[in-house]
Amino acid sequence: MKFKILVIGHHIIVDDYQTFWVEAAKENPDLDITLVYPEKYYQNGSIVEANQSVKNDCLKRITLPTIFGENGRQHLFIFRKLEEVIDKTTPDFVYAIEEANSLVTYQIAKICSRKRIRYSFWSSLNVYRNYSEMYGYLNPRRYLFNLSQKNTFKTASLAHFTTTNAHKVAMKQGYSGDYIISQTHGVSDMFYDAYKKRKDVTNKKKITIGYAGRYWHWKGLDILIKAISEIHHNHEKIDLVMYGDGEKEVELKELAKLLNVEVTWMPAVSYNNMPEVFLEFDIFVLPSLTRNGINEKFGRVLIEAMATGCAVIGSNDGGIPNVIKNNGLLFNPGDSENLKNCIEKLIETDTLKRYQEKGHAYAIKEHSYKFVSRKMINQLRIKLGI
Repeated sequence: MKFKILVIGHHIIVDDYQTFWVEAAKENPDLDITLVYPEKYYQNGSIVEANQSVKNDCLKRITLPTIFGENGRQHLFIFRKLEEVIDKTTPDFVYAIEEANSLVTYQIAKICSRKRIRYSFWSSLNVYRNYSEMYGYLNPRRYLFNLSQKNTFKTASLAHFTTTNAHKVAMKQGYSGDYIISQTHGVSDMFYDAYKKRKDVTNKKKITIGYAGRYWHWKGLDILIKAISEIHHNHEKIDLVMYGDGEKEVELKELAKLLNVEVTWMPAVSYNNMPEVFLEFDIFVLPSLTRNGINEKFGRVLIEAMATGCAVIGSNDGGIPNVIKNNGLLFNPGDSENLKNCIEKLIETDTLKRYQEKGHAYAIKEHSYKFVSRKMINQLRIKLGI
């Protein structure tokens, strides 16, 4: 008889993020894996609708309506009819791809506790957060987040942390239960395929430095613009291209104008178009830094950029150092001069080409969906005794 795992999470509404579980099902025929995710969800700045087409793979899929799932409040939604699904699927284990403080995790925990089903939560939180200090007395998140986290820490059979730092944060918050540590971020084949079309940088007259993502305060894009403004003797060799949108767009454009930095501003593009965007870049920069308790938990965009053959530069902050080691360059968070030095080092053609190749090799070795899925499932088997 197969061991039944019910996987519940909002982000697997994106087809590509389901690939992790497709690989798990392929390699583990003794596991019966069912995915549960929203019919609609506010993801990456827009409403995403679940793809309802029938897929020819080893997974079962169930989409459910949500309460508050379309409002963009990641930790404050719940599923409708979730208990009915759990009753119908009779799982041996429920794997929740949700943080401990999320309201949906509280929902899952309560159902599983009543039915005596083992369950786990997932966490990539690498900055300590005290919700009583973060939110005022009249903010419901102060109470809901504390309630959910306390209940989850008490009743979960297992925790899945994506980094050792996330585990340390959870321990500081009060978690003392069993756990595994394994990364779940993989790279779609479309990024590796795009690498085959990358042009050699050897004879390029100009190097393109790029960013793609949201223009949020903690993304540190002001630092990138300042760094470019500080490059003098090689300024004519650089194009800066930025894809995205967000709350800081007007402010960033004003800063670029003030510092006389020429930027090609491009609108945000769909996920499926990202490989072509990365092919425009020779160097990808992720200058995120911790601001107001928010930082880059991982930086999926880095491994996708490396997979397409971009050399990468990132700040030594949050989850970025877990991705960039000897395969790219790190700079001190918020230090525009240090970032400038990294850029000047990379725009030397031989160095740039070497880091492009190192990054691509790293992405293939460490972040193919098959690799990250196999590593996590092997740990899960040991903990669950299957």
